[in-house]
Amino acid sequence: LALVTRRGELMEREGRSHPGGMRAVLGLTFEQLEALLAGYRGGGRVVVANHNSEKQVVISGDIEGLDGFGALCRNEGAKIIPLQVSIANHSPLVAGAVADFAAFMAGITFRPPVTPVLFNVTAAAEDDPAMIRDIMARQIISRVRWFEAVNAMIAGGVEIFVEAGPKTVLTGLMKKIVPRGRATCIQFDTPEGLDKVVAAIAG
Repeated sequence: LALVTRRGELMEREGRSHPGGMRAVLGLTFEQLEALLAGYRGGGRVVVANHNSEKQVVISGDIEGLDGFGALCRNEGAKIIPLQVSIANHSPLVAGAVADFAAFMAGITFRPPVTPVLFNVTAAAEDDPAMIRDIMARQIISRVRWFEAVNAMIAGGVEIFVEAGPKTVLTGLMKKIVPRGRATCIQFDTPEGLDKVVAAIAG
């Protein structure tokens, strides 16, 4: 909780210093967006922040960059949906938080995970505490490689995906990524729901 609180404080600070936002781009692949970004000559700053599914990508940046690049994406047939955030998460605009968060983590003991944990910066597992600290600091400005991470888990034999929380955002994304019949996706937010998850895992 201390890590979550401090990260939130730092992100809020960076959001005030460098206002921006995030927008979902629907209908274009990650590769198509990367190509468009490479050729973008408009104003502002904008980057790919999240690779959520094959044709759902999130961009992050200042308003000028989001407007300019968003218009370019629309011209290519994409639908643009503004996200309800005022911070350019996972972009260079919040880079000022990285060193401060790393310094805060230096005072907290990290131990190797007891079960494999995939990190969305690398879309791979890591068990070295020093590397985990580094990854968690870099995560602030790095692209979320959700699509790659899910496919890595499927390739590794994962058959049940569980989302804990009040909404089904990740479960919805999972159903777009996971081939039909390859895995079970479950969401729960009640004790009764947890019982169903346990039963599903038990087989």
